[in-house]
Amino acid sequence: MKEKLFIFDRYDNLLAITNNYIEALLEETVEKPVSFTITFPMSDEDASYLMGGNQIAFRDLKGNFRLFTIREVDDKDGESTEKTIECLPGIQELTDVIVKEGKIQKKPAVDALEFILKNSRWIAGNVVDLGDNSINFHYHNAYESLGNLIGIWGGEIVDRIEIEDNKLIGRYIDIVYRKGSDSGKRFEIDKDIKNITRTVLYYPKTALFGKGGSIQTEEGNESKQVSFRDVVWSKDNGDPVDKKLGQEWVGDAEALNKHGIPNLKTGKMMHRFGIFEDNDETDSQILLEKTWRALQAEKETQVQYEMDIITFYQISSYEHEQVFLGDSGIARDKNVKPMILIEARIMSWKYDIGNPNNGSIVLGNILDLNPDNTEINWVIDKVKEDSGNWDAGGGPITDQKFPDVEPPVPLNVVADGLFKKIALSWTFESTYIIAAYEVYASQINGFVPDPTNLVFRGKVGAFNFATDTDEKWYFRVRAVNTHGTPSDYSEQVSASTVQLALPDLEDIVPEFINYSIYEGDEPPNVNDYTYWLNTSEEPKLLYKWNETLEEWYALAPTNAADIEAVSENEYNEKISSIEETAEQISLSVSTLEREVDEHNISIEDNRSTIEQQANEIAQRVKATTYEADMSDMNIRVTHAESEIIQHADEILQRVEKNGVVSSINQSPEEIRINAERIAINGDLVVNDGKVYIKDGVITNNLIAGNANIDGAKIANASITNAKIANINADKINAGILDANKVLVRVKNGTQAIEINDNGFETVDNNGNIRIHIGVQNIGGKGQSNPATIRFFGGSGSVSAGVGMNVNNHFIIGSDQNGVSTSIYSDSNQLYYGQQHRFVAYGVTNPADFFQFSSVLNTGGTAREPYFRIPRDNVGYIGSPSFRWWRIYGHNVHANNFNEISSRDSKENIHTIDLEELQRVFNKIEIKRFNRKIGDKKTGIKVHTGIIAEDGPEELMNETQDGVLLGSAIFTVAGALKYQMQRIDNIEKKLEGAL
Repeated sequence: MKEKLFIFDRYDNLLAITNNYIEALLEETVEKPVSFTITFPMSDEDASYLMGGNQIAFRDLKGNFRLFTIREVDDKDGESTEKTIECLPGIQELTDVIVKEGKIQKKPAVDALEFILKNSRWIAGNVVDLGDNSINFHYHNAYESLGNLIGIWGGEIVDRIEIEDNKLIGRYIDIVYRKGSDSGKRFEIDKDIKNITRTVLYYPKTALFGKGGSIQTEEGNESKQVSFRDVVWSKDNGDPVDKKLGQEWVGDAEALNKHGIPNLKTGKMMHRFGIFEDNDETDSQILLEKTWRALQAEKETQVQYEMDIITFYQISSYEHEQVFLGDSGIARDKNVKPMILIEARIMSWKYDIGNPNNGSIVLGNILDLNPDNTEINWVIDKVKEDSGNWDAGGGPITDQKFPDVEPPVPLNVVADGLFKKIALSWTFESTYIIAAYEVYASQINGFVPDPTNLVFRGKVGAFNFATDTDEKWYFRVRAVNTHGTPSDYSEQVSASTVQLALPDLEDIVPEFINYSIYEGDEPPNVNDYTYWLNTSEEPKLLYKWNETLEEWYALAPTNAADIEAVSENEYNEKISSIEETAEQISLSVSTLEREVDEHNISIEDNRSTIEQQANEIAQRVKATTYEADMSDMNIRVTHAESEIIQHADEILQRVEKNGVVSSINQSPEEIRINAERIAINGDLVVNDGKVYIKDGVITNNLIAGNANIDGAKIANASITNAKIANINADKINAGILDANKVLVRVKNGTQAIEINDNGFETVDNNGNIRIHIGVQNIGGKGQSNPATIRFFGGSGSVSAGVGMNVNNHFIIGSDQNGVSTSIYSDSNQLYYGQQHRFVAYGVTNPADFFQFSSVLNTGGTAREPYFRIPRDNVGYIGSPSFRWWRIYGHNVHANNFNEISSRDSKENIHTIDLEELQRVFNKIEIKRFNRKIGDKKTGIKVHTGIIAEDGPEELMNETQDGVLLGSAIFTVAGALKYQMQRIDNIEKKLEGAL
């Protein structure tokens, strides 16, 4: 049904109510209503009321009555006769109201609003708490003053009227935190976007000069404008950019690369300069900070998106797709190059109130194509407002006289969910630096704070945010100084209000609330009432009709029986019975005590018997017999010991040094004679035996001339040259030559081959050792004294060796630098210090090897080390059982990337909800960036992707520093599938609706 139009005259008298218009287009922005254009048939009897000065009211999509004033009327006659009525917002009559001089100091926004409207027929309506602030008025119209108020306190203005009994009874101006909400709405082509237009204004600045206020020179007769030429910034000290001494501008390197002017001669980019001015700022350091912040706002292009959309207003089952002015949403159109994918706010819209299903909206910032003279007006206002100060040369201390220092970030921000409220608190700092705290709220995780989601402004340490039940909100807080300079935002916190479900209400709310209660002396008709309050009784009782028993029953007890009370006699009888039972229990306890005493006596008797028996046992085990035997054994052992000692004395006497053996100890194995000297008189004949002479001397005069010593061994004997006539080498068939006593040398001049106590050595004609075989330390595996073969260079000071150390490690190497090592097989070089080849175990083709070598880089400027295989399509790194854990690199070039996806390689497999993937997808923040190559060098190529610290946790690796590409790809695929299902469902519903 078409929305009705209420037509009033200029005195607010109702003239007509009609919906016979052809079209009624409303255009509105978040700042203010713009226009209302009606096309009306001239043949309609109500057309005569549509004349200049009259007023038209209607309900908007939010249900508020809006008021517009007719300003222009065009009558058309042709194929159809119709009127075109141009209306302007009723609130614009405030341009005809002047706000005289006045000041609002440290008060809420409602006080300033009432001051502005006090001379108009508009009054302050519902105004949210935006904190306390100050404003000065100096003969501006009320409509302009409303804009100044919002610029200081924040919030957004809503104009509305109230109509009662077809009478206009009031005009109101509300101030809300923001129009619309962060609904997460997605506008997509072919779903709710009919067409979309993107307008880009390319006027970026990459650097700004900073100009501050004027100060007097030291001489006092001149003034100069403050600049920041003497301020130095360094990124190494934590500053956002480098700025050298004497430089009067600050630039953004990223903006320069992106939007700078190419200099074809130098090949470099030139800055696009602008000027930032703050005539109140006299601190050069703060001026630089303000200029830098202004540059961040001016370095990007301005973009506006206009769309014709389907609003889905009043379409059943599509309530979640409805949009309103001020809502934040996402628009996407892949058919436009580059693809349109933006998150922005509905800043303006236009729709027919008679057919609100279709409309056009503008997303993003409104492009200011008709700039006003804001800066000129600012100068004029400044002179007017402070003219007294200019003349007086001083005045009281105001907020503007405090230094413009950036306040600290609010700390310890906490959000607690309550019933229909969320309690916020933070550490309050009572300092002149902080003029107010600002609270920003949104239902979108990771939202960007802006004036549209400002919900509170004030100098307090807590705030109660009002909302509905079962809602989750996200908050960020910042501080603002007296100059309006803000701090950085706090970390985001969140909380949810308490959920109160219908089942809970059913348990809480009594049933009789749904029914009327009859009050009277007699019961009512059961067809009319279920509950009856009987007034004939004292106290009055509430009864309920029982349909099953067909009787009224009291909801409260009416007599003692209802609470199961007993008479006094019955009570006394029960007490007597309890007392008798207690006495019986007492007697039983006494009997039990006697029985226990009897048991104690019995236990004592038993204990005595056991002790007596133990005594008998002790007597029986007394070792009288054993002790007597022990005495006898001691005597016998002592006697035997005495006999041994006596025999020992005799033995010692018999082996006395000067004694003579008179008897010989003998055994079947040998006869042993032990003495310093044995004299044998007579011949000593040894048959079939040997005579060993150890450490003895046989002198020459004791050896007969024809004596031969055959088979004898002479140990530790000295055979001098005089005793040896000659020795032939063939006569030495076996034996040991001790190198401590023997030197074997073949010598030709200085050249020699010799065996000495160091081992085997060869010496060249320069006297340098060239080959050494022996025991020598070459530093292998950190062990000393390995068995080695060492080979020396011509200088004799550099060597390499082959050996086995004490840990059974076979070593080939050198302990000197500059020794190149090569291993050859025929003409093939298998190993060289500058190139390393490894033939793997089990490889039959000798050409199949792994090689460490070098190769020219892509620019051909230097050689780089590389690891290669002998030919294409061979070789593995790792195996299914032994996988490398992590590989680092800058660039990977490959034909295929295979992520193992078999069921055997996974566990905890379950089906995932596509809507869950959509939620993860919504968290993805795509950034543009340059990668770092090494610690300092930055890559030239611009990349697009996710920052790990800002990305969804579901897509991050275990160390939270990388993205799981497989998870990211299939998250996008799942979100796409989810959207396709939604589109299919919408198409089915639309087809059914058509």
